[in-house]
Amino acid sequence: MTNTDSRPARPGRSRTNPRPIKTPRGDLVLLEVAADDCPQVLLRVLGLVSRDGSIPVTIKASRIDAGIAIAIELDGASSVAGERIAARVAGTPTVREVRLAGRRIA
Repeated sequence: MTNTDSRPARPGRSRTNPRPIKTPRGDLVLLEVAADDCPQVLLRVLGLVSRDGSIPVTIKASRIDAGIAIAIELDGASSVAGERIAARVAGTPTVREVRLAGRRIA
């Protein structure tokens, strides 16, 4: 019996389980930020998120009226860690509003 595919498995996949492992939606923390139109605000917010070692699952940024709307889904962050991150982001001068899973933080 010969293995015809000698390539290594892609990260998150194995030969026995070809599908990537997904995070259940209930385990994701959604952080929504409305900020002034500043070229550095997205990087600042991501920098604050990374302080806890959180790696975003998805990041979405779009320009709105006179600012930027940012939505970040975090995997495996507890509600306490999510609130700590949201409070840190809310302290950024260019941030107008922060919501954590639809709840207004600041």
